[in-house]
Amino acid sequence: TDDLDVGAYRLNNGTEAFDSYDFDLRYLLLDQERFLFDLGLRAGVTWFSQLDADDAAGPFVQLLVDHELRHQLTIASGLLFHGESTGDRKSDEDKAWSLAVPLLVEARLTPWLAWNLETVLNVAGYGAAHPVFTSSLKILTARHTFSLVASTTQYIGADGLPAGTRRSLDEMIVGFTITRELGL
Repeated sequence: TDDLDVGAYRLNNGTEAFDSYDFDLRYLLLDQERFLFDLGLRAGVTWFSQLDADDAAGPFVQLLVDHELRHQLTIASGLLFHGESTGDRKSDEDKAWSLAVPLLVEARLTPWLAWNLETVLNVAGYGAAHPVFTSSLKILTARHTFSLVASTTQYIGADGLPAGTRRSLDEMIVGFTITRELGL
């Protein structure tokens, strides 16, 4: 169906002993062509894989809403929940789950270049000391997105974003992401 996506993501920030994999389904509940905004539901599981240790997994659910103005400016928000969120200072004594509100503004500078600014604000469950702040410059192609990212977190998956970060704005880090879309 045109409104359903299946996703698989591998994430490794290089500093953790484990790799994480997100498997999800995303469904478009409302679209901006017929309503004032897009409303999507994403649900899945994060699988944590580590050598010489038991694997773990945690469910996640996200409700996402956005509105695009003239194909040049996107404004978005939603709710992010993860049942086994992660963070670089999280311990077994902390709550396992996290709930957050994301906010995003993205400007399309040219047909192939975009800039975005986003934050993720933890509102319940486990939350680190600071909200996540991210800015990126994205090069868009037919099936790939290349992004130069400045952020306060390395945890960019469904498990890490709702938990927040220990880094403040003066401790931003720079990274690079590649996203590939495969059509069937």
